[in-house]
Amino acid sequence: MRIRIKLAAVALLCGLSSFASAQAPSAGAAAPTGPGVRIGVIDIGYIFDNHPQMKPQMAAIDAQIKAAEDEINARREQMMKELEGLRTLQENSAQFKQKEEQLADAESKLKLDFVRREKQFQLDKAKVVYETYKQVETMTKAVAEANQFCMIMRYSRTEMDPSKPGTVQGGINKDIVYFHPQIDLTDYVLGQLKQSLPAPPAANVSGTPTQGQVPRTATGPVNGGVQRK
Repeated sequence: MRIRIKLAAVALLCGLSSFASAQAPSAGAAAPTGPGVRIGVIDIGYIFDNHPQMKPQMAAIDAQIKAAEDEINARREQMMKELEGLRTLQENSAQFKQKEEQLADAESKLKLDFVRREKQFQLDKAKVVYETYKQVETMTKAVAEANQFCMIMRYSRTEMDPSKPGTVQGGINKDIVYFHPQIDLTDYVLGQLKQSLPAPPAANVSGTPTQGQVPRTATGPVNGGVQRK
């Protein structure tokens, strides 16, 4: 029912301009017929997994995370050694209290530094995902407009596996139960992206991922598509 409602709404939108320009039919005459609705599907997850820039950018951030973790662990180990050194001091001495305060202050700063870095890395990764999605969205729109697709629906190529409950739940929740393979635009859009984007960027040591470029507009023809009257 949801799919039928979506298709009906899309058909109405696609044919709206034609109906608006046509004259109102006289009594007893047949109403004008709107154009067919050409529909395609695309697997966003597959494009993300095979995107020429996304994996290198994520790998660069992961490398920065590993370096930050190593640094924090080294600082923590140093603090533990200094903490062991407190045992050589008299607990009520001024030197003991001063060193204890220094270690407490260092531990507080270490925790704050860890939280800040973790938050920044999450933001960096979210930015990469956002920019990649906008690239896919831009290219998909260009392909659709150049080839007169009225709607591109999202689906997943992941097959259900009874040994993996998550895939089963995801499979039964799919909006699309069947479609003809010719309307799958995933590989075409991915190919257009690879042609339009520059080579994968080198690892960025500044701590911020390189921003992705907006892909050039696709104008090549696409075979396939479903038309619904």
